[in-house]
This record gives sequence, C-alpha cells and structure tokens, in this order.
Amino acid sequence: YLREELERCQQYKRPMTFMMLDIDHFKQFNDAHGHLAGDACLQAVAKSISVSLRWPGDLVARFGGEEFCVLLGETDSAGAVKVAERIRGNVEQLEFRWQNQTMKVTISLGVVVKTPDAGDSIEILISCADDALYKSKAAGRNQVTFYQATCAWMDSGAPSRTLKKTGTFIFVRELQFSMLIGLLFNMLSPLTRFLNWVYLQKRVKFPMMGIQAS
Repeated sequence: YLREELERCQQYKRPMTFMMLDIDHFKQFNDAHGHLAGDACLQAVAKSISVSLRWPGDLVARFGGEEFCVLLGETDSAGAVKVAERIRGNVEQLEFRWQNQTMKVTISLGVVVKTPDAGDSIEILISCADDALYKSKAAGRNQVTFYQATCAWMDSGAPSRTLKKTGTFIFVRELQFSMLIGLLFNMLSPLTRFLNWVYLQKRVKFPMMGIQAS
C-alpha cells in the first residue's frame, strides 16, 4: 500500500506524509512489567493511534518492536501537524491499566512531508522520518519533529546508490509558530494593500484633464 500511495502522489504531484512513532522507554517497561504487559501496551497504543486518524485512506501499521508507522495521503505540513499532535496527545492521555496499576505511556514521532518526485522511494521516506524520530528522542521524548528535507537517491557511479539527504529538523512547536506567523501575515496583507492605496490617494491627485503627481 505504501508503494502504491507513493506512486500515486508521484504521478499526480500531491503531498504525502509519513511518520515513524516509537513508544518511549519501552524496554524498561517490558523489563519492569513483563512481555504480557508490553504486548497489551502495544495494542492500547495501536488503538489510540488508529482512532486519531480521520480518513479511510490513512494507514497505521506496526513497523517492528515498539515502533509504528503512519501514512497520510494528500496531506501537507499543516495537516500533518494537526494529526501528529493529535496522535501524541491521545497517547499521552491514555490510561493504560495493568494488574490494577495505571501507567503513563508517551511516544516520540518523526515526520516527513514531501511531494515525491521520480527519484524518491519508500526507503527515502523511512530514512528521513527515522532521523526525525531520533531527534525527538534525543530532545527529551514525547514530542514531534519534522524533517524538512531535500533527499534523494544520488547516482554515485558505483553499482549501488547512496542516500543523500540535506535538510533541517524542526520541532512541531516551532513549525506551528512559523505557520501562525504566516497566517497573520496573510490576514494583514489586505490591510497593508488598503493602507498603501490610502497613502497613494493622498500623494496623487487626479485632475479632470490628466494625472499629476504632487
């Protein structure tokens, strides 16, 4: 399904979002409470992620161990911010109970949003999202990091190809702030144009026989 969605977005030049999610401190949780508790925790987190998604085409799958992946087709950065924070918040509010104990569970997320071109592949999406996930965990966990990337398979002249990635990591709160600034700028643009028009009306006079600048 991931490959099909990638090819569809490549064909129609549409954005797509890929997320990697990891349960924080899951090894310690397993060691302390046992594998049965760990399996039950995985199921609870999977359910919480699933109910956080809104569209039938959105996909969540277990990636391995305590990791999950989420695919959102036709989703740009603004939509990805909302979904990623919804997932993180829902898991954080999850009241996981095991043997009469209520336990706190959190996740870290790495997100890549891209309009894929012909040079992109599934491996690129996974690698970029995984790098962002690592940044979330290194920065304290229980947060979302976006990978704003230019990354593609580069032909090195050798039989195998090397993944070349250039990009910046941006935490979701910073991305939300920049999006807010952009929204405010768009809201102020009509006012700015109106004030410029008023200024020009005061500077320029339009007599009956022609136009003269004062």
